Amino acid sequence: MRRNECLPIGIGLVAVALWAAAHLQSQELSSKAWLSREEVTDLLHGFSVRLPQGWGPPKVHENFICINDDRALCFVVLRVARYDGNLHRVAQSWWLERQAMASGFGQPRFAFKKLPQGILIVGEGLGYPFVFHPMMSVNFGLMGQTPPSNYREVTLILPGKATALVVTLLLPAGAEKAKLDEMLNIVRSFRFLPKEKLVSWRQQTIYDPEVGMEAGWIHVPERFEYRGAIIRQGRKRLPALFLRKGDMMIRLDNIDLESSVLKTRFGGNAMTVLTINGKSSRQPQPILLRSARDVARLVLGIWQAETGEQWELKEQLELPKSAMNAMEELRMKQELAQSGAVFRRAVQGGLIKLAISAQNGSLVRQAFIFGSLVLSQQPDPIAASQDCSVNIIVHMFQFPRDRSEEARGIFTGITNSIQLSPRFALSALEGWLRDNQELNRMVMQMLSEEREFNSRMARTWTNALSDQTYVKDPETSEIFRVHKRVWETGEFWRDPVWGDILGGIERGSELERLLREEGWRPLKQSLEGFPE
Repeated sequence: MRRNECLPIGIGLVAVALWAAAHLQSQELSSKAWLSREEVTDLLHGFSVRLPQGWGPPKVHENFICINDDRALCFVVLRVARYDGNLHRVAQSWWLERQAMASGFGQPRFAFKKLPQGILIVGEGLGYPFVFHPMMSVNFGLMGQTPPSNYREVTLILPGKATALVVTLLLPAGAEKAKLDEMLNIVRSFRFLPKEKLVSWRQQTIYDPEVGMEAGWIHVPERFEYRGAIIRQGRKRLPALFLRKGDMMIRLDNIDLESSVLKTRFGGNAMTVLTINGKSSRQPQPILLRSARDVARLVLGIWQAETGEQWELKEQLELPKSAMNAMEELRMKQELAQSGAVFRRAVQGGLIKLAISAQNGSLVRQAFIFGSLVLSQQPDPIAASQDCSVNIIVHMFQFPRDRSEEARGIFTGITNSIQLSPRFALSALEGWLRDNQELNRMVMQMLSEEREFNSRMARTWTNALSDQTYVKDPETSEIFRVHKRVWETGEFWRDPVWGDILGGIERGSELERLLREEGWRPLKQSLEGFPE
């Protein structure tokens, strides 16, 4: 099958998400236009498609392209197989692959039918197709969910001149008919692009130097400069990516902001640390963000410091949060409420998910921003404090305004190709859990020390108000509670033979000298006692 043939069958992509390309318009810079545009084009991998709302982003693998709906857990998969005129041989290869996939999932059932157009295969009783979305093996665990255990499959094998097109639809057995209709519409809208429109590319590694492993892969267009690696930022290990050719650039930045302000009657103090891709810098003024719009302004300020040019915000759009985002935000708010109660602070926060468009002359920057914003404060008449913590990932696209269509097709291909290994995700999660356990241990130790301190202070005040204190014999380690007013300064001494205790002995006095000569020994004093 020639790549420039127009087939009314196929797969698709939606280029909007943290890991997807922006919808770029040549004449319109509206954020809504990026998100509402249904037909998108991948110039690297040579196809275009129209998608319903909620589908994407697609992932381009070595031998197939997969697009899925994360909410409905449905899949559209397309691949090209070698074809020598024997369509049954292609079906046999498919069957061997399915047998391997179905291992451990009970007894799946399949039916085959020869059609004038090709071979139709229908299956049921299948397990969740992790082979098409490996990261879900991690995500299901993080979300505390169990994947559907009964999938249906419809596969159509269509012959071409030199290749066969294999289109597969996978959906849970209880999925609505409307979802199947959406999948069929995706297939019908697929088109291969003519070869002259394609952009050649090379595969590059996203390397994790901390553990010495390949964390993922990305397809880089020819003549594009590329830098990509997993970086350490605080307790996190995250990918940082940079691709550029002239004024066309795509970048994935990790940005953390920690700002604290302390105000007293005698003045105040502030400290702000900004960290970008593992590199930290002190800021001269406090930066207290309170909303998603403030976060957008922070990103624009960073761009201005980077380029020395002013970037004008054209539009900002709140993005819908996925089911996993909602669960993450709920868990985050529960943890913030607990920490606020423990540290007696007013704490509020949540997830940030937005798209922005900005312009500087003929250059346009569009970005997807995802992360968290946490604010806390402790009102106090003597010393009041405020804290702000921002942790965001910024997926930024830069291009000349008059080349937006070309940039859109290239950026779509790049982001469609990004693959992170489940091994890396598990390794990063294991490291995060290890660091988090150490942090929890430190917090618990701090709370234990605080409780002990409060207990000792309460005991100290109780003894001071009741004119009592504790004394300890350094030789026998015996502890006694004795009478003493807080303003009295004398020491306590003990008879080594009879154990009598005598108080009010002033240091350097004649009585102290006589007691020492008789073998009496001084006792240690403490209002709070002598805890073990």
